[in-house]
Amino acid sequence: MNHRTGLDRSQTLLFPERLEDYVGAENPVRFLDAFVGSLDLHALGFAKAQCAATGRPPYDPAALLKLYLYGYLHRIRSSRLLEAECQRNVEVIWLLGKLAPDFKTIADFRKDNLKPLRAVNRQFTVLCRKLELFGGQLLAVDGSKFGAVNARDQNFNAAKLEDLIERADARLAEYLKALDEADTTDPAPAALDKTQLAEKIAALREKQEWHAELLAQLDEEQKQISVTDPDSRKMPTAQGMIVGYNAQVAVDAKHKLIAADDVTNEVADFKQLANVALEAKANLALEQAEVVADAGYYNAAEVSRCAEQGITAYVPKADTSANTARGLYGKSRFRYDETKDVYVCPAGAELTHRFTALGATNYVIRPRNWDDQHQRVKTDRTDARAMLNALDRFVAGNPHALALVRVPTPEQERRRSESRIRQSLRRDLKMIVQRGRGLALQYGYRLSGKWYGQRNWPGLRVPAWLRELLTPLRSAALALHEQVRVQTAKIEAQCTKPLPKGLGQLTEQILAREVGDWTRFKNRRQVGSYLGLCPSEHSSGQRHQQGGVTKCGNPRLRWALCEAAWRLLKYQPQYRLCKKWRGQILDPRTLGGRKKQLVVALARGFGVDWWRLCTGQTTPEKLGLVLTD
Repeated sequence: MNHRTGLDRSQTLLFPERLEDYVGAENPVRFLDAFVGSLDLHALGFAKAQCAATGRPPYDPAALLKLYLYGYLHRIRSSRLLEAECQRNVEVIWLLGKLAPDFKTIADFRKDNLKPLRAVNRQFTVLCRKLELFGGQLLAVDGSKFGAVNARDQNFNAAKLEDLIERADARLAEYLKALDEADTTDPAPAALDKTQLAEKIAALREKQEWHAELLAQLDEEQKQISVTDPDSRKMPTAQGMIVGYNAQVAVDAKHKLIAADDVTNEVADFKQLANVALEAKANLALEQAEVVADAGYYNAAEVSRCAEQGITAYVPKADTSANTARGLYGKSRFRYDETKDVYVCPAGAELTHRFTALGATNYVIRPRNWDDQHQRVKTDRTDARAMLNALDRFVAGNPHALALVRVPTPEQERRRSESRIRQSLRRDLKMIVQRGRGLALQYGYRLSGKWYGQRNWPGLRVPAWLRELLTPLRSAALALHEQVRVQTAKIEAQCTKPLPKGLGQLTEQILAREVGDWTRFKNRRQVGSYLGLCPSEHSSGQRHQQGGVTKCGNPRLRWALCEAAWRLLKYQPQYRLCKKWRGQILDPRTLGGRKKQLVVALARGFGVDWWRLCTGQTTPEKLGLVLTD
């Protein structure tokens, strides 16, 4: 018996004369051809979808899109490899009709059609939904870190830049010292002459100035800066630190198809669960869904957002207790006994309020940096010593030694949570409405107002395919709109006292719920400090300078008071503060910055007057406020 042998290379063969015979009827490449053929590429925004009247005919975007999707399906990302496949791959030859674009054409197609390619992804999701390929019952969320085109030495944070500037100062001092020695001593052979030293100093100063410019661009929001790829961030992975992006996907459990994706530069995953889950829910037009994720996604706020939108999240709680690493009982292993109002440890012992039982007074203080002398030393011993010294001064009668935190009662916390949940729902509604507007704007259509409402939706002047893409977002917006309406009515119903005209029931309830107890403030300064509407100050010696508001207080109160200030200008012209500032605010010559300052001053003054009203120190008549009937 002999081995199998191939054909003689010189033998004449008769290949099929039709390209159609090259590919079988069940070949997946036929699906790509049919899917791309069903798309309106011009409406999706592809460049050169319609040919110009003159010039050389371009490649059809449909052919290049088929090649791009084929490469994605077979994990061929390189444009040069795709160019080679056009010459030798029978499936690609059939798919493109023997077209062979070069690598530059393929790369430019991807570069020039990023938004249309995302639109194709949405169209594929719509198709899968029609074919019932998504189960829509269980979603899995996970992420992965991908490196960017940015070296690690081209990524900087504040500590790294400060260290580089300090090193540059030390090197400059060395070079300047060497330059001075070269001027004062006899010429002798040296490693660097004066000209070379001057060049080194100039280059080092230029680099130091560049580092200082980068350091000036950093702030509380932007803590890193990447030079080559500005959006990339340094983040940890299992293999070490990389400079890249955090890619998030939500996968449907039925056929393991991706239901939503997102790319962010957030270093950790604990703020990504709700965003990806809500996008997947909108893409699949679901009313209810279940989501699973690993412990890296555990975040009470994210889980709460999911629950508010009808998504049940299953995320294991991360055990961050230091006692677990030391072999002791972690916080998660303690059980709360509601009947006795005590915690029970795994050994069965009850945790008692020992200090309260002994008659000791407990103080809850605001977190702060105890290194007042800026020695850049932080240990448990130094913090405890500084805290005890501050406590001694506080007990001795110095109220400024410690900043105490008022612990709200369970009832106050419940009422405050109701209004904050409403604000969270309004924020989610605004996000979905803006997402719908952005989606329509990608294809050249503008949506305004409540485009999702029952009155506006039938009259939207958009194509049918775009209306179909907007339908999941509309469903989510209508559900959120109804929840906001119900929550608002519930909150307003709890306001029963007469109010000044222009101050709505919702605003009054927000003020009452956020403050809790107005009687805890002893003077107007404490009220202004809690509101965060006091001006910042930079004064020394003879110089007296005030800046913008501190914004150190409750932001929800500031928002409510500033809104109330505008309404008071309209409905309460006899109010004493409106008499003082109304003319200046409504004067057309008053510019925007000055107008904002006056409104903030009115809001701050009204906050103090409202404290006086709530504590019985004054009456509406004395302030010139007109109450509603």
